[in-house]
Amino acid sequence: MSQFIDVYAKSTGEKHRVPAHFMDVPSIAKQFTKTPRQRKADERAAARQSEPVASNQEAAQVAEDQTPDAGDKKE
Repeated sequence: MSQFIDVYAKSTGEKHRVPAHFMDVPSIAKQFTKTPRQRKADERAAARQSEPVASNQEAAQVAEDQTPDAGDKKE
């Protein structure tokens, strides 16, 4: 499935929805500018991708630390 983005046509200023891969092709991309809302969405997506994600091993260690041992009594 193709992702669409909001852009303005530089020649007319009209707003359009185009496939995201259009912005990867320089000859097509030079005709458009992303809307401010689309630029912010791209920034948020890039920030989300750069956040460190805990590995499965780290998540298992945290879960193990929070699990009571067999001999522990409830308080």
